[in-house]
Amino acid sequence: MTEQAERIVDTMGEVHGVHSGFRAVHAKGICTRGTFVATPEAAELCIASHFQGTELPVTVRFSNGSGRPTRADGARDERGMAVKIHLPDGKTTDIVNLTLPVFFVKTPEDFLLFLESQRPDPDTGKPDVARVEAFVKDHPETQMAFGFLMFTMAPASYANCTFHGIHAFQLTAPDGSKRFVRYRWIPDAGESTLQDHETRALGKDYLWSELEQRLASEAMSWDLFLQIGEDGDDPNDPTTPWPEERRLVKAGRMTINEFAGHECKDMIFDPGRVVEGVERSDDPILHIRSEAYSVSFARRSEATA
Repeated sequence: MTEQAERIVDTMGEVHGVHSGFRAVHAKGICTRGTFVATPEAAELCIASHFQGTELPVTVRFSNGSGRPTRADGARDERGMAVKIHLPDGKTTDIVNLTLPVFFVKTPEDFLLFLESQRPDPDTGKPDVARVEAFVKDHPETQMAFGFLMFTMAPASYANCTFHGIHAFQLTAPDGSKRFVRYRWIPDAGESTLQDHETRALGKDYLWSELEQRLASEAMSWDLFLQIGEDGDDPNDPTTPWPEERRLVKAGRMTINEFAGHECKDMIFDPGRVVEGVERSDDPILHIRSEAYSVSFARRSEATA
């Protein structure tokens, strides 16, 4: 674990508060179980075992982005869907996506500066808006993600969220050819949001309650799509979306049918956990995430030991 990863987790604690036993961010989450089945098209693009068409069990954690585990579900925030696919050989691989279409910054150094700009003012207990705005002005690549965060309404349900892969991964095909892709989960239920007054009426934990109630009577499903990168699409820049006209290949279908409470609270869902046939890009944010997740896991495990 690097000093930089330690500093990132420390600064997250300064922004969100330190909450013993919880993740540094995406602290408020809930677990589910289901299955994933890849399409024949996925097997044509990648030799990885989870893309060969066998029905595989998955553990899926839905979360809000904040590091505050008591923050209301209706708050302006990104949502996460972290999918752990359990492979036939007993290993796992993770696909971790956000409702954000892109990330805030390109480098761990800028991520630290971004977090530092959100430190609460000692007098007000809230971030200094002028300091945050100054950071965004000086880092134009931050504007898309920040704007999405500020102006996108809360979802009606986790089932109504499209989840984007902000990182690229290189897939190896059976013929040895390689291509970069980004993951995207598109919900069967379609996208739907609520106004602020509606979320307040539903209560601070409405996403959790709705998920539990929904799974008591019906399943939730998403199709996994691979957005195929082309020449000129930077696989190492998580702040820039690839053009929407890029080819989307349906790679699989995930069905969630069981509510599992806090069953996965001690799991790490690491976007960098890949298997043969899938390689990480050189995106520095992707790599520091793996290190920061390990730091956060070690701290919360120590707190609950």
